[in-house]
Amino acid sequence: MNFFFVDCEYAAADIVFVLDSSGSVGKANFIKTKNFFNEMVEGFNIGSDRVRMGSVTYSTIVHDTFQLYEFTSKDTLQNRIGGIPYDSGGTNTHRALKYVRETSFRHSRSGVAKIVIVITVGKSNDKPKTVEEASKLRNSGALVFSIGVGDGVDRDELREMASKSTYVFDVSSFDALRSIRESLTKTTCEGK
Repeated sequence: MNFFFVDCEYAAADIVFVLDSSGSVGKANFIKTKNFFNEMVEGFNIGSDRVRMGSVTYSTIVHDTFQLYEFTSKDTLQNRIGGIPYDSGGTNTHRALKYVRETSFRHSRSGVAKIVIVITVGKSNDKPKTVEEASKLRNSGALVFSIGVGDGVDRDELREMASKSTYVFDVSSFDALRSIRESLTKTTCEGK
């Protein structure tokens, strides 16, 4: 089933999802995050010469859940997303952003948009380092989108992470993530 009215059929991009797996998320909401990620996959043409997706989760530590080159079909990618484990712990967003810049994008393709989609529910444990790492990531050529979920989000931090104001999304709950799906896909498609 295709949920989108956006044509990303010919888009080529390397997209890394950065998923908050901290204790403030909770296991039930982390499952909703993965469902949102899976629904986002539906809006893109996944393939080695089209859109490739990677993912990291972060809490106290960063987990590399899969790299950009690992999955070249929607089915295998969505199956892997379903198996991403929940971690719990602190909110070390800066470590995740550094990891994406230093490790995830080591496998990016030349001449293709590098896109990062950060989903968070709160405030990072170290805002200055998070802002610094987001700046380094943007300066490396990545387009950074930030999605804040719930009332505990530091909205200034969201704005300081994102490449521009239209790349900031703010939703009231994990159930509301679906409401930004089409807009986020469209903006991502146009972001290259």
